[in-house]
Amino acid sequence: MQCLGNPKYLHYLASRKTLQDPAMVAYLKYLLYWTRPEYARLLMYPRCLWFLEQLQNDNFREALKSPAFVNEMDGAVINSWLHYQKNRIREAREEQEAEGEKQRD
Repeated sequence: MQCLGNPKYLHYLASRKTLQDPAMVAYLKYLLYWTRPEYARLLMYPRCLWFLEQLQNDNFREALKSPAFVNEMDGAVINSWLHYQKNRIREAREEQEAEGEKQRD
């Protein structure tokens, strides 16, 4: 399941026409049970859930054949990883400041 969070792996599947196989399309639909909270909480890389949802779309599966599209997505994933912690720290600090202001009022 978590391999679906890797754009290069998705490109590999698309370039070999695996994502066009009706059995694979049905399997991807079946995997949607992972979006339920009791399963999603077990994932180490929850980004795969976004990709799983996108894989339900024929146009997205077709676009994965394009190396340029995949490289752009891969760059976005890496950028997200690089800034995830920094953004979460900033958000937590802003929430603490807002809490402090509410308590002062």
